[in-house]
This record gives sequence, structure tokens and C-alpha cells, in this order.
Amino acid sequence: MGRRANPVPANTGPRLRALATALRRMKESSGLTYAELAKRSARRGEPKGAATLSQAAAGHRLPRLDTALAFARAAADPDDVPTQHRATQHVHTLWTRASVEHAAPLAAGGPPPAAQDGASRPKRTLANLALGLRRMRAQAGQPSLKALEGLSEAAGYRVPKSTVHLILAGRVLPTRDQLAALLTAVDSAAGSGRSVVRSRRKWMALRDFVESRASPAPLVRVTGYGCVDGSLDALLERRDRDEGILRKVGKFAEDEADEQDEYRLGVTSKPASWDVMDDEELAAWEQKALEADLAHRSGRDLLAELRPSADS
Repeated sequence: MGRRANPVPANTGPRLRALATALRRMKESSGLTYAELAKRSARRGEPKGAATLSQAAAGHRLPRLDTALAFARAAADPDDVPTQHRATQHVHTLWTRASVEHAAPLAAGGPPPAAQDGASRPKRTLANLALGLRRMRAQAGQPSLKALEGLSEAAGYRVPKSTVHLILAGRVLPTRDQLAALLTAVDSAAGSGRSVVRSRRKWMALRDFVESRASPAPLVRVTGYGCVDGSLDALLERRDRDEGILRKVGKFAEDEADEQDEYRLGVTSKPASWDVMDDEELAAWEQKALEADLAHRSGRDLLAELRPSADS
């Protein structure tokens, strides 16, 4: 015989108390210790530790459904199938009632956390999306994560129970397919003739808004000169590189470089003379330049003759 069990806590809800009391009576009827119940459940292929089974009957908190059912099957006569079936059905009913009691404060609704500070409307955040899903789950009778996984698969998109847990905890943002499947699963868990999902469109819109706020804004390259595409920076870098080369070979002219830089950067509105010449004018200008070069070699100064034609 094991030691005498502690009484169910006085602050335990009536439905959870009924579940804990039923499990304790099953254990007493079986005459087994928690260790022996654990061994029997392991032989049935659903291993549960002695401490886990003891906590399930303690009444401190709601046990998992699979733990409560494993407790009932282990405590029932393994050779009496009808008795096992009745025990599991009874425990399942008690657990469902206790889960509804456990979720009652959440299912009652009330203002979301974001609306308690005087705001006119709840903030559209991942936390409030998760809170709304948890409330709908509670209003549907607090179906287990495994049940939601199966119901979502029946809805056409399976959401693993581990993912359901993360979504309900507000730790991950569901995809559109996951949210649609979960909304259908919760409605299905509520039973025929009931609907706990008020507006699917609003829930999907909330999910899309949270995603849009979480997505990083597209990067825009802005240079120190305020040029978005960086062309000005490239021009200045190329100018500095060319200037360095010309200085090394001794062919850099300060006045000419400043004038050309001002034109390229759009500081001056007057273009260089050859930029407005057509092909014939440019050819004629080049011919005169060639003649000027020959005249220079021969001692004739034609520079004054070229300037009027170039500036016209």
C-alpha cells in the first residue's frame, strides 16, 4: 500500500475536482500503486511515469487528455474490454468539462490587453492575434492540440500540433493557409450548429497587417550627395582617378578640369562647343585644328582664327 494521498486543494474548480476524484477512485478500485499503474500503461504501449499519473489525480492542474485516458485504461481490468471502454468514456467526459472550466476566464472575453490602456481599439499585433485564437479555442470547448491538428488536416491543410502550440502562444505568425485551417478546425471543434469564428476576413486581414509590419522595408541606396542610384558618386570617383593619372604624367590643367567638371555635374548650363556641332561642323572644326597645328609648327599663329569659329 502506498502512502495516503493528499486531499484535493480547496481552490480547485468543481469540474477539475470531479476528474481528480474519479481518477483516485479508479486507482483505489484497482488496488495498484502509481508505479504499478505506470508499468501497466507501458505494457499497453502508452508509457506514463508514476509521477505523471500521480499529478493527474492530484487536482492541482488539468492533466493532458492522453494522460487521463492512459490512467483510466491502466486502472481498469485489462481483460474486461467493456469496463475499459466505459472508464475511458467517463474520464473523457469529465476531462472535457474540466477543460471548459479551465478555459472559462479566457472564453469570457473582455478587453484585450492592448485596449485596457484607454485606446479606442485593440492594437493589431501578433500577441492579440494569438489571444483571439486562444479565446476561440476556449469557446469551442478547449480542443487538444492533437485534435486541432487532425481537424486542420481534415480542412485541407495539416498544421502540426507543435506549430499550433507556437501559434497559440504568439511565438510565430501563421501563414495564410495555416490560419485558414485553424479557423476551420476551431469551428469544427465547436460542434454542428455552433460557430465561434465571427469573421474570417477580419482575422485574415489582421494576420496580413502583422506580416506587413514585420517585413523589412526595401533597401534604398542613398549616397552622401543625395543621389539615389549612386551615379554621382561613380562620376566623382572616376574624376578623381583620371585626375590622379593626369597629374602623374604632368598633363593636368586646373582651369580646364574645373570647367569640364562643372559641365558634367550640371553646375554650368553652357555646354562645350563641340557638343552642339553636327558631323559636318565637327569635321570642319577638326580640319581647322589640324591646319592650326601645322601652322604652329611653321610659326604661324592661327589660335585667334579658331576661337571665333569654335564659340559661334
